[in-house]
Amino acid sequence: MARLWYLLLLLLATATVVKGFWPSILTLFAVLAVPIAASALLGLVRPIALTRRPRLLRAVRWGAYALCTEWVLLLGWYQWSQRRTVTLTVQSAQPARARVVFGVEDGDPRRFTAWHREFAVPPTGIVHTKYSADRGWYRPTAPHPLRVRIVDAAGDTIPGAGEWLRGGFARTAGCEFQYDEYAVWSAARPRPEVSTLARVNWLDSLPDWGVDCVRGRLRRSQGRRQATFPAPDQTCYYEISGGVACHSGAHSAP
Repeated sequence: MARLWYLLLLLLATATVVKGFWPSILTLFAVLAVPIAASALLGLVRPIALTRRPRLLRAVRWGAYALCTEWVLLLGWYQWSQRRTVTLTVQSAQPARARVVFGVEDGDPRRFTAWHREFAVPPTGIVHTKYSADRGWYRPTAPHPLRVRIVDAAGDTIPGAGEWLRGGFARTAGCEFQYDEYAVWSAARPRPEVSTLARVNWLDSLPDWGVDCVRGRLRRSQGRRQATFPAPDQTCYYEISGGVACHSGAHSAP
């Protein structure tokens, strides 16, 4: 039983060293994990060597507690952080836009244990999902980690290319509208010109989002009926440089 404990501790310490290899706050735990790994290896080979040294055994135990705490916090952060890699699967290699509408009560289900978000983009280009928006996780160099997969005419999946265009939120008709929009195209083709990516006022197309506001919650629209929404008092857009810009009334995206 003792050898099993030391084996698990050795694996945990080794994973900590690998995780903290690149300079970050995790590197501090990696430095701590090196002597713990050495002690665990000693205990694995000769357990009596540690049992005869109570102080060293006590230090190893406290080190094990520290490493376990680090991994619990790290896994918790991964689970609850909203900054996830977004994977879009589209059915066309032509340049197109994909809009993800968040917080739709009967939208595509979210996966509790998923480390990444995967969306199958329908022909309409609008994805309805139960996920909440990825607020506050924008960086100048990488506003959203994004992967694009294109299903060609033969049904094969090939890598595509894309980029985050814009996102924002507003409240109207008692519901909050949250969205992200991406441009996607074939990886074999050059990036489309910015003018073709249609950076227009996203509120102008609210009737085409395929949602209704029902008792303060968004739900998919029934049938082909187009919903009508009053203009919100305030609209907010995410900025590519970070932060959020809000305006009174309906304004075009920057």
